[in-house]
Amino acid sequence: MSNFLAKHELVNKSGVRIQAMGVDEYFPATQIRTLAMAKNGSGGNSISTDENATEPVTKPKRKTTATDRLAPGIWQITKFLADSSVEDKQVVDCSISVQTGSLLNFFHKVCQQPLVEFMGDTFGNQYYFITRRPPTDKTGFKRLIENTLTDISEEEVMSTNLDWNREGIYSWYQYLPQGDVIGQAELQYMIPAVLFPEYAQLWGSKPLVIRSNYFNLEQAGFFNAKDSKELKENCNRVMRVMMEDFRYLVESNAYNPFVRRGSITIRGNRKIKRGTAIRLVSTNEIYHVDSVSHSFNINGNSVSRATTLNVSRGMFLPYINGVVEGGTRYSYFDIIDFGYNDNPDSITQDNFKEILSKWHVNWKVFGFFLQKQ
Repeated sequence: MSNFLAKHELVNKSGVRIQAMGVDEYFPATQIRTLAMAKNGSGGNSISTDENATEPVTKPKRKTTATDRLAPGIWQITKFLADSSVEDKQVVDCSISVQTGSLLNFFHKVCQQPLVEFMGDTFGNQYYFITRRPPTDKTGFKRLIENTLTDISEEEVMSTNLDWNREGIYSWYQYLPQGDVIGQAELQYMIPAVLFPEYAQLWGSKPLVIRSNYFNLEQAGFFNAKDSKELKENCNRVMRVMMEDFRYLVESNAYNPFVRRGSITIRGNRKIKRGTAIRLVSTNEIYHVDSVSHSFNINGNSVSRATTLNVSRGMFLPYINGVVEGGTRYSYFDIIDFGYNDNPDSITQDNFKEILSKWHVNWKVFGFFLQKQ
């Protein structure tokens, strides 16, 4: 009907020509009104059923001005921070358009753990929503120390309950990027699983399989390719992003059997926030703060406050950067040898499986931490 209407003019039953839609047929006024409303909406007024009307009715223009003003209500004290480590992430998941349930679950679906985390906390007189890559690999953990570290002296500590970590210990990993909603065969990368037999012998077959909703197509310039050579290089860049995420997963969990976790209760301190780092001076250990809770007790004219920190990933500070002994560097992040530390750009879609096959446990470093030396 739309093509038919486009080629003809519309006249009413009395034979008066109406130029707005154009059909050489005799329609009752009710049918003309129905066509007009279908084209312009139920409240449309660009077509009139008046026999003398030949021009569409136009709405008067309104003068508008843009002004700066405060956001309404609570949004005046709310800020959103996105770390540079996740600024190029792109979600490929059409199901978020029909999300049901709580708003927090929606954010968690967009910020997919363990690749991206979403949290909120109060800093000063503002409430901040924060999204970042969890600082659990070498680069992230060092940045966390440089920017957020708080020393906890022996005098501040009221009690501790710390033990060796027994969670998140995996013997093999698999990273499955998905999101082929555009039919590009080049994007169907299925990265094979990587097994570390040394972990399997001690802790059994424990897999970590992550299906990622992230593709970095825009930064890779996938759709800007002009020829096959350029397309291949763009595919290589996509693969490097995937391999970077895969390495992040392995590097963030390989040291889990050799770190400590638990709780530390100190004198009241409201400066320590979730997601920051603390150093326990008495043992020279660095911990990631998972959560913070405060309590107080009033006794007569005195008030005593206490802060309880739930902490994890407790590492001895010298072995974060590494200690060189006998020509071997002992570091929590050297337990797995990835083989391409100095040249990640060497990864291509043709050789990534060969590179994955060379990932292995560094026996000397693994044995050193296994003995809890």
